[in-house]
Amino acid sequence: MSSTFAQQTYKITFPETSKWFENISESSEFKYIEAINNRTKHTADIVNKLSMGILGSSNTTEIGAFFRKDVQHGKKELADQLQATIDFLSKSWEEFLDCFCDEFLLDTYTENRAHTIGGVYQ
Repeated sequence: MSSTFAQQTYKITFPETSKWFENISESSEFKYIEAINNRTKHTADIVNKLSMGILGSSNTTEIGAFFRKDVQHGKKELADQLQATIDFLSKSWEEFLDCFCDEFLLDTYTENRAHTIGGVYQ
């Protein structure tokens, strides 16, 4: 989808959505999510640490450090990273909806859409 909005035609017609895709792909949050997803999907070699104390007083949940595309990612606390990911996704979704609502009103590229289909009313 981002490659579609990177094309000059759509970049001019839908500038807000195009900029949104650029901002997402350049954000450090997205790059980390992309890196950990790709790393676990293809090699599954990120060492994660999950430990619980007998009485529950010393619980540890960490995403281990890993290296991808010349970038070293340090270890992170799992709960903190999950919350950061949820916050990033929520914020990104709200920003996307704003772009979509603004540019949907332009009513561009309406050919062959369902709302251009007519009919006979009796």
